[in-house]
Amino acid sequence: MKKAFILIFCLILSHPGFSQNRITGYRYWYNGEFDARVEAEISPSGIYRMDEVISTGNLPGGLHILHVSFRDTAGRWSSPLTRFFLKSSLHSTSSRRIIACQYWPGDAFDQAVTIQVAESEHFILDTSLDFSQFPAGLHTIRFRFLDNAGQWSSPVSRFFLKMNQDAENTAITAYRTWLDDDYENRQEAEVETPARIIVMEKELDMSRIWKGEHTLHYQFRDNQGRWSSVLSHVFEKSPLPLADFEMNTTFYCDSTLLHLINHSVDADETLWDFGDGETSTDIEPSHKYLTPGTYTVSLTVTEAAGGTSDIMEKEITVEGHTENQITIEACMQYVSPSGRYIWSESGIYNDTVPNVLGCDSVITFDLTIKTVNTDVAAEGITLTAQASGGSFRWLDCQDGFSVIGGETSSTFTPSENGEYAVEVTQEGCTDTSACYAVTGVYILSPGDDPPVLVYPNPGSGFFTVNLGKTKEWILVRIRTAEGKILSVHEFRNTGRFDLMVPGAPGYYLLDIRTGPGKPLIVKVMKE
Repeated sequence: MKKAFILIFCLILSHPGFSQNRITGYRYWYNGEFDARVEAEISPSGIYRMDEVISTGNLPGGLHILHVSFRDTAGRWSSPLTRFFLKSSLHSTSSRRIIACQYWPGDAFDQAVTIQVAESEHFILDTSLDFSQFPAGLHTIRFRFLDNAGQWSSPVSRFFLKMNQDAENTAITAYRTWLDDDYENRQEAEVETPARIIVMEKELDMSRIWKGEHTLHYQFRDNQGRWSSVLSHVFEKSPLPLADFEMNTTFYCDSTLLHLINHSVDADETLWDFGDGETSTDIEPSHKYLTPGTYTVSLTVTEAAGGTSDIMEKEITVEGHTENQITIEACMQYVSPSGRYIWSESGIYNDTVPNVLGCDSVITFDLTIKTVNTDVAAEGITLTAQASGGSFRWLDCQDGFSVIGGETSSTFTPSENGEYAVEVTQEGCTDTSACYAVTGVYILSPGDDPPVLVYPNPGSGFFTVNLGKTKEWILVRIRTAEGKILSVHEFRNTGRFDLMVPGAPGYYLLDIRTGPGKPLIVKVMKE
């Protein structure tokens, strides 16, 4: 079967927006026949050199087209690279060997450089090329190869970007490392003093790495935010056994099942001791305990070549039955977890519920029931909550128990007739009183035949009140239409006084009292 050798370099530039992107696979096909494509996975890398021998046995002799594209870590495929090649049928290719390589910049074939190479079927050009005479920007370099039959291959073109930067000002500012193909768990570090040359001193914990050959990869970032190509170092990790495990338990009514997860390193031999006389050499065994108690589970691992060992121990407690004691406080009453009991008095109680395993669990409660005093005393139109301490909110029963704004004291005098209740909070518990009817509030509205004169009404906010006769003592509360007190005024030995109503335009209530009995409520309109 005839085969063709292909060498293609693919580079993901380390622009800050693409610094995390990697090449993860490639695909190729011939002569536009995408359905016959061949796909392959590769280890994620920022730079990939496609160095493969691919079959052309099904292609006739003559000129053909090879298409290649690459996939990144986001699953996106690059635009296809297209190369022409000539499949020769003049004689067998089994004796064809590369004997020379030639390269030149752009279309300047007169500057071609020829390199003689040892005769070989495969040749990798691995040498430094001098681009110092090139200006900054995008350039093309072309390659072709000469075989021992005197035939040159078709030219292969590669693009490269020469950065416009002063090398003297370039400095390393950070680096990152990862082990083998574990790029997702890479470690990054900033360089304290950026420099062109740094000594990378970093302690790497190899205790969790299995013995054998590993590859350490590292990259460096410059002060322009660009990451270098990946450098790699192959090393041999010496055997060092480390015992490590975690325990998962499943509880049943009559037993406890232990599941062991082994995280040990360099463990050629494994010995478990469950602390009840039973052992196992399985890597990740399970074990059932039938007797309550505390047991020590130990894991001993041994590395066969050196005979060295390590041991780890953990304790497990096996319960024979489920019971619990709880001290709890509740407001007014407490419903037991099973739902079978409602307790409204303090005391010691028991309840039985199924636990997560479906087994009976007995719970003993030391229960304290806290109550709230919701008694209310009515005197005239004034309601007074009898609770000592706590906080209060007065509610309008006829308006869906809505909260009356600003009424948070233990005493409440409504500005209109209705039914009212108080919400009392004491020691974290809240309860609401019964509704109390208030019917002794007299409300005077504009247009009524007043026993007093209030003018001008409507007005701009300044009102004159004339009671018609002198009173020894007058108390006036200016309220909102909802009953919230805005200001309080007191007058003596007068029957006429002026008031200023604060706030925005709207209806307000003047709560006027001259002694015991009904207050006079006058509705005024502020324009």
